[in-house]
Amino acid sequence: MKEEYVNSFLVPARLVWKKELGVDLEVSSAEAVSHQFTTDDITAVIGVSGRLEGNVLYGFSEDSATKVVSTMCGESVTDVRSDLALSALGEIANMITGNAATQLAQVGFACQISPPVMVEP
Repeated sequence: MKEEYVNSFLVPARLVWKKELGVDLEVSSAEAVSHQFTTDDITAVIGVSGRLEGNVLYGFSEDSATKVVSTMCGESVTDVRSDLALSALGEIANMITGNAATQLAQVGFACQISPPVMVEP
C-alpha cells in the first residue's frame, strides 16, 4: 500500500478524532487487507470509487465504540449496537473518509465515497 494513500487517511483521522472527541487518536494499525471485516467488535465499511477503488474499514472494540458514541452523544451510552450508536460510529468514519477523499483529490486521485455500512461479527 502506498504511503500517500495511508497518510491520506491517518492525518484526517487524527484531526477528526481530536476535533470531534477532544482526545488524541492512537492508531493501533493500518494495513491493506483482502477481507471486508476486522477482528474488532464493530466495523464501519466505506466504499471508495474513482481513481482509487476499494473499501476502507474502521474497526472499533466494544470499549472504544462505547467511549466514542458516549462522547458524540453527550451522554452515557451502553448499547453500541443501537441504531443511534451505529449511526454515530458510521458518521465519524464518514468524516474521516470524506477528508481523506479531499486530500487524495488534491494529489490527483479523485474519488467518491459511499455511505458507511456497519458490520458486526
